[in-house]
Amino acid sequence: MASPTPAYTQLTAFFNSNPGTRLHIEFHPTQPDTSPTTLTSGTNIAIPKPLLLQAFQTAYLTFCSSNTKQDILDSTLVLLLVAPENLTAVNARRRIILGEGANDGRDEIKLMESFLTSPLNKHNKSPLLWSYKRWLTERFGVLEKGIEAELAVVEASGEVHPKNYYAWNYARFATTFFLPRSPSGPQLPYILERTANFALSHVSDTSVWSFLQFLFFQALEHPDPHSFQVQLADIVEKSMQFAHGIARGHESIWVFVRTVLESGELLDAGKRVELVRVLEGWVRGDVVDVEEARRERSLEERALVWIGKHRRGGGEGLVGLHTVNRRT
Repeated sequence: MASPTPAYTQLTAFFNSNPGTRLHIEFHPTQPDTSPTTLTSGTNIAIPKPLLLQAFQTAYLTFCSSNTKQDILDSTLVLLLVAPENLTAVNARRRIILGEGANDGRDEIKLMESFLTSPLNKHNKSPLLWSYKRWLTERFGVLEKGIEAELAVVEASGEVHPKNYYAWNYARFATTFFLPRSPSGPQLPYILERTANFALSHVSDTSVWSFLQFLFFQALEHPDPHSFQVQLADIVEKSMQFAHGIARGHESIWVFVRTVLESGELLDAGKRVELVRVLEGWVRGDVVDVEEARRERSLEERALVWIGKHRRGGGEGLVGLHTVNRRT
């Protein structure tokens, strides 16, 4: 095996000196007529693409020629930095982690969190890396940290890569995995409130609204589903008011609202009728001649008609849904 390039040595040394720590990783551009340099500060590293490609050459040769544990971990680390969908590299790491036990498994979780929460577009939306994190969590997850730590990872990933379906799909797994195993930790009301706040500050992110909808149906499966009705109704009402008055023109909110109001199970029947009548009042009211307002009116009309077509149970009092008086 040829001598490792300085870029490979520097990269692997940085990651090996920070085990069990969530790192911040960036790929930074190089300036013309300047020598590329890897920048590090504490747990932060910025890697120029030319040096990453130099490290990749060593990593590939090392992975193909060495059988030692450390060489495989170092080489696959660089391989995944270059190509996060490298299943061979992930499986090689998986075999080593299985043989090493919980401590190495928890260090590996932190490494995957570093990839998934850093501003690396291909990494934080990688189905393979999220699947690998799930596999690691099922075997080495720390129940004491529980759902709060998992949601923090998902939210951080959602911040750097909005509409991150894979991140919020992982949140579904984390919710069903940690809640039954951590009865003394935060429970569903906390997750509902936290997710609703995140959704309202990321109104166009359809993935987080879809996860919030998932949580509503989780409440329905709770041993005491009626205990959630006030909280669920409050979330829906706040979402409607926010969309109508502030964050106009975002279809993702109305897909969430219409799905909840269409169901006859999630909300108290009286509150459901009340919210639908509020929506009817908005649709029948005057609209100013502003493009943003017209788009919001269109979304509200479509939501109302959709509720009327698909409502299931508890529909008493929902009148006029198919005969909306469109006034412009």
